[in-house]
Amino acid sequence: MLKSKAIDILRSLSGEEFKKFGSFVESPYFNSNKGIIRLVSELKKYYPLFSHENLTEEFLYNKIYKTNRYSYSVMRNLMSELLYLSESFLLNNRLNNTLFSKHDNIIHLLDELQERGLDKLYNIRLTNLKKHLSKEKYDDTYFRHQIAVLNLILDDEYNKVTFKNSLNDIFFKKALFELCNIANSLYRNANSIYFSSMEINVDAEESCFFTFLKCIDIDRFLKEMKKFKSNELFIIDIYLKLVVLILNPENKKNYFEVKTLIFQNIKKFTNKEKYSLLNILRNYVMFSGIDNKNTISTERKSINLEMLDTIDFNKDKLESILGIIYIGVFLEAITKKDYRFAEEFAVKYSGQLRKEIRKDVTGFTSAYIHFIKANYEKALEVLSLVKPLNKVYFIHVKNLYLKIYYELGYYDEGLSLIDSYKHYLDKILNKFVKKNITNVTGYYLRLYRLKFNKDRYSEFDVVQLIKDIDSEKLNIESKWLLAKAQELKKLF
Repeated sequence: MLKSKAIDILRSLSGEEFKKFGSFVESPYFNSNKGIIRLVSELKKYYPLFSHENLTEEFLYNKIYKTNRYSYSVMRNLMSELLYLSESFLLNNRLNNTLFSKHDNIIHLLDELQERGLDKLYNIRLTNLKKHLSKEKYDDTYFRHQIAVLNLILDDEYNKVTFKNSLNDIFFKKALFELCNIANSLYRNANSIYFSSMEINVDAEESCFFTFLKCIDIDRFLKEMKKFKSNELFIIDIYLKLVVLILNPENKKNYFEVKTLIFQNIKKFTNKEKYSLLNILRNYVMFSGIDNKNTISTERKSINLEMLDTIDFNKDKLESILGIIYIGVFLEAITKKDYRFAEEFAVKYSGQLRKEIRKDVTGFTSAYIHFIKANYEKALEVLSLVKPLNKVYFIHVKNLYLKIYYELGYYDEGLSLIDSYKHYLDKILNKFVKKNITNVTGYYLRLYRLKFNKDRYSEFDVVQLIKDIDSEKLNIESKWLLAKAQELKKLF
């Protein structure tokens, strides 16, 4: 069977696209090699899978050149040219589909019109682009486009003998957008490096980038910035406060200030930027600086609900994120014993989940509702059909199993699951997650032993378990474990 990067591209084309590709290679402007035309004509017979056992380079060579003699070098060159043309087609096809809808294309066109001295058309296109940009929402792409437009205007002015307009306003405006773009880059990189370093258990602050950040007096700049007035300054304020959020997580005042700013202005940002901003707040609450148990729960819920209310998860490749947030809100409600809200929420938002994960995610929430209602056998039946989608779901599903086994008195099954948790820990590099799972599984193990081997333990052991669990951040596991440990105390 034929294996080739070019064939991988052709396999990805829709029927209409493959038809267009045939016309593309037949165009003398794009291709003058008749061998390529014959090659594509022959490949057309095997579209879309290109998986026939007889489809080999030797077979295609014989069909193209009508000879039994095979030249490896000629065929390799032909396949390389096919790869080049298939990649060129993808670029041309995208450009044709977005010729005047993508601002980047218009900016390139403006640059070309300017160089050719086509002032009238240049001014028409520039005016239209500025009109479109004035309606756009904020993100790094918006700042980049604004800077590109201002650079075009400056170039146009410099090309004239005498300046028609004062350039001062343009310079100040360009500098402000540059500052927005820089602040955006700082917060994005700070967030990415910090939280990815947690995953691989390295110290982000030892990086060159974090050394650079720590050398900037951000607090002083934010104070000085208050004396200026501009529509864009709140953007810089948000972005730099997010950098401070990562550099100085103990600064709770900064967290609540930036959260308020984001919530007040969230509609001014693009869909993808909304997710980015809110997700940093969400990560901060989960992994960093808030210690108050009740505040953690309240903040997590408010951020998750804001994400659900403001973000369109069907856009910008965010579909998979919705499932995580959906589970987060559901479990927060369970933690607060707001069972009615949890059940109604699970039904209300289930339709927004991706089809590929909907069955497993709603199966988990359904099993949990049965568990809450003390329908333990039914909960176990429903949960047995759920397939954990990733490590986040794996943890939630296994913890629910441990609760159900405990309530049903399935001691051996519970111990076996706890043992499998230990093997799972070896695969986790995130020190926060690893510590949390280690603590939780340790508490489950002690709880199981106290309940099913009461003769070996005393009230002191139960009291000590209660103290240890109570010292943890209040989440759904520690709250349930604490309640069960307190129940056991009455039996000793």
